[in-house]
Amino acid sequence: MDLSIKDEILFAQLRTDDSKAFEQLFKRHYKSLCRRVNSMLNDEEASEDVVQQLFIKIWESRGTLQTPDSVAAYLFTAARNRALNYIKSQARKSTNEVPLNNFHDDIVTGK
Repeated sequence: MDLSIKDEILFAQLRTDDSKAFEQLFKRHYKSLCRRVNSMLNDEEASEDVVQQLFIKIWESRGTLQTPDSVAAYLFTAARNRALNYIKSQARKSTNEVPLNNFHDDIVTGK
């Protein structure tokens, strides 16, 4: 991995469909982003999914991305926001779930 190339240059190269630049950014930041997200989620698998989805979104949006002043800050903020969205979605799922034993009791008793 060539560390002499700045993140901002690699990020700018994404706009030209440079998969090598993307790969370098991924390798440089993936582990630290996973650690950051895992500190919020306390779930390694979910953390990896969140970070992978972030990189997928970056690749899919590469043609319209503006190069940020600090790629590392951009990635950490984006990962944190995705982790917060994950937490919100999990909270919604848990409030929408009705325990099956309560559902069964309601059917049996006619409530």
